[in-house]
Amino acid sequence: MDKIDALINETPAITDLQKTFYKTMLTVRKERILDKSMELLREKERNQD
Repeated sequence: MDKIDALINETPAITDLQKTFYKTMLTVRKERILDKSMELLREKERNQD
């Protein structure tokens, strides 16, 4: 996420409010979609062993 945050911060065409919005939105989506999926997959793998 650090590289994505840096990319957003370096984008000159958007306001600070937009930068904050994009970083927050992407962080929350990552947590709720990708992190949750990884957690479920790991649980499934543990239960198969």
